[in-house]
Amino acid sequence: MRLLSGAELSAGELAQLVRRNCLTFDPTSRDRNDLQLMGADGTLLAAVDECARRKAPRRAATRPPPAAPPVTPPVPLPVFQVQRIVVYVSAERSGFVSGGGQRGSAGAQLPRALVFEARIPPARRSPVKR
Repeated sequence: MRLLSGAELSAGELAQLVRRNCLTFDPTSRDRNDLQLMGADGTLLAAVDECARRKAPRRAATRPPPAAPPVTPPVPLPVFQVQRIVVYVSAERSGFVSGGGQRGSAGAQLPRALVFEARIPPARRSPVKR
């Protein structure tokens, strides 16, 4: 604006200056109007427009997004069927069958196998309704 108001540079020199260095702002329609009021000619306005076009962000060629790798379904976890069986053990009928009475340190192997037998109580009869 200051260069337009002074008589130091001609309109052609100002246009060259704008083409070479461009502007530090994006001119609005109001800025263009102010330039014209201050005496800017068509050559200078064309240089301003050219500068604005150079500064405008170029649109990048739109490319389709890269194809995502195929999604492999997760491996299903194995399914275990568990059946709960409740067994009542008889304290009177269960006990050591062999190897009882041995002594040794914790973690050490005993000289004979230690065998414990758990026995279930005799079957209880439930009354059957007829």
